[in-house]
Amino acid sequence: MNRCELDFINSVEQGVELIRKIGAGSPKLMPDVFHMNIEARTIGGELEKWAFHIGYIHLADSNRLSPGKGHADFGDIFSHVRRSGYDGWFSVEILPKPDAYVAARKGF
Repeated sequence: MNRCELDFINSVEQGVELIRKIGAGSPKLMPDVFHMNIEARTIGGELEKWAFHIGYIHLADSNRLSPGKGHADFGDIFSHVRRSGYDGWFSVEILPKPDAYVAARKGF
């Protein structure tokens, strides 16, 4: 989550620190590219660096529309994720615009 909605754990790194601090080895993180766009210097770089601790990634562009409809660099993001060896889940969490069916097709 970004700092406008939550005042702690605003980065993947902070999530990893919490997992390490409590000594829990199996929990995984669910980074959200929309929120990372606000907090992370490099979204792809953060996902690559912490891929071992990620189990699920939410995809949405910088305006919460489908990837490619804002200014997030999904080419860079997916390049880093591929390089990391991440093999977890992705989901698209976007606004249903102009309607849910069109948004789902664009997100896919």
